[in-house]
Amino acid sequence: MNDFIKAFGELTMKDIPLVGGKGANLGELMRSDFPVPPVFCITAEAYRYFTTKTGLTQLYRSIFDSGSAYTQNVTLQSSIITEKILAEKIPQEITDAICSAYGNLVGRGTLVAVRSSALAVSSLSKSSNKTS
Repeated sequence: MNDFIKAFGELTMKDIPLVGGKGANLGELMRSDFPVPPVFCITAEAYRYFTTKTGLTQLYRSIFDSGSAYTQNVTLQSSIITEKILAEKIPQEITDAICSAYGNLVGRGTLVAVRSSALAVSSLSKSSNKTS
């Protein structure tokens, strides 16, 4: 499909960092001919793109690099991050990818389910690992 969307039939256990364990496991089941409904995953790359394009990555770094999220008011820091995420518009490239995948998945009026799967790998982990 693209970097933002992966069909379950494309996924293997190697894709855990991209789509999480549940997505990768369902991909393996589908590839092994188990009955899995037609689905797609929005990848961690879509999230990284969103946070980079909107400047949220810089906000995260400023909070986490200062240590304030861990040593001061975590509730306040979480509220600031949540407010900023909700205020941002999803980039058109991601919206287009999701709408296209959805359009290929179902017909009009078809009911679908949406679930979130948190990843063990942070969007910052690739770029902000520090060694002492």
